[in-house]
Amino acid sequence: MKIIKYLIGIALIVGISILNSYLFQIILFGIDPKTTAVSAVVLMLVGCGAVTVLIYIIAVLLSRHFKWFAAGDGCIVILISTIILAIFMILFFPHLEVPYSLIPAREGAVAYGGLLIQIFTVIPAAVIGMISLGLMIVKRKGR
Repeated sequence: MKIIKYLIGIALIVGISILNSYLFQIILFGIDPKTTAVSAVVLMLVGCGAVTVLIYIIAVLLSRHFKWFAAGDGCIVILISTIILAIFMILFFPHLEVPYSLIPAREGAVAYGGLLIQIFTVIPAAVIGMISLGLMIVKRKGR
C-alpha cells in the first residue's frame, strides 16, 4: 500500500509540474517579441520556476493536512519526483509538440524558448530535491 501511495504522489507531482511547464511554454511562444518587453519575458520565466516551487509546497501541505505521508516518506516522494521531472524535462520535453499557430511569424528562437523553460523548471525543482535530501539525512541522523 505504501508503494502505491508513493507512485500516486510522484505521478501527481510530476504530471502537474509537466503541465505547468507546457502551459508556460505555450504562453512564452504566444508572446510577440516585437511588442513585449524583455523584462516581462524574464518575469514570466521566473513565474514558471515559482509555480514549480509552489507545486511542491502545496504537495507538502496537502500531505500534512490529510496525513498521506510521514515526513520521511514525503521527502522520498519529493526527491524521486524531482529526479523524474528533471530527466523528463531534459530528455523528453524538447520533443513535445508545440502549437505552432501560437508562434509569431518569423520567430526563430523556439528551441531557445523551450530551453529557457527547461532551465527555469529544473533548477527550482532541483533545489527542492536537495532540500528534501538534506531533510532526509537530518532525520536519519536524528534516529
